[in-house]
Amino acid sequence: MVHKLRRKAALIAVLAAFVSANASAQTPPSPDAAPAPAATPAPAATPAPAATPAPAGTAAPAATPAPAGTAAPAAKPAEVPRSGDAQYEARLRQIEERVVGIKEKIFQTKTRLLLLKEQILDNVIQESRAVLRHKNEMGSFFELTKVLYYLDGKKIYYQDNSNGLLHKRPEFEIYNGSIIPGNHSLTVELVYRGRSNLFSYLKGYVFKLRSAYTFYAAKGRITQVSVIGYERGGIGTDLEDKPYIKYEVKQIQNRAKTAPAAAAKKK
Repeated sequence: MVHKLRRKAALIAVLAAFVSANASAQTPPSPDAAPAPAATPAPAATPAPAATPAPAGTAAPAATPAPAGTAAPAAKPAEVPRSGDAQYEARLRQIEERVVGIKEKIFQTKTRLLLLKEQILDNVIQESRAVLRHKNEMGSFFELTKVLYYLDGKKIYYQDNSNGLLHKRPEFEIYNGSIIPGNHSLTVELVYRGRSNLFSYLKGYVFKLRSAYTFYAAKGRITQVSVIGYERGGIGTDLEDKPYIKYEVKQIQNRAKTAPAAAAKKK
């Protein structure tokens, strides 16, 4: 009895499954469900162009990325470098221009100096005069062998005793001419040699004297300066200390300038 009931239940279950399968096969699909589109095949990949190899021994320059939102500046034309000859010629022209400018300045300076010299000669120098004289008052044991004079740093007189002139002339004139009023420097160099028939050792002595002196030339006057070489001291003075130089200055009225002025007053 129980076996029959189980058999009936199994048949009922099979029938129910069969009925539900037929019902789902006959039900139409829902309008909301749209069929899925077929997948579109992807296009074939385009092959990339082959990179051009860089020449051997050179490094390829790295590309600098341009900033976002800015346009790349236009490339400037490359400047053609000047040749060495062109640079040399340009430099030479600059030097020539500078030389011409310097020459013009020198010429202008010389012109001013000439004008100033003419003005001084016309207005000042003729009113003042200097007379320089040399005197030798040394004893018989000293022989003057050389004389050298400088006025304001310029040599104005030189004489040696090669022809015996210095020994024969105890006094002579060194300079006589116009001079600018004011202070002037006079430098004197004298050379004496020992001389004696009794004391032969004196011939080996040489005495070199050098002295500087400043004198004032007054306007409208003649300034006379006497340079005297003399033997100072006495019997007890050493021979090396005896030679010495002293100066005597005297100023007199320039009669050459006062005579025309007096003649003009008489008229």
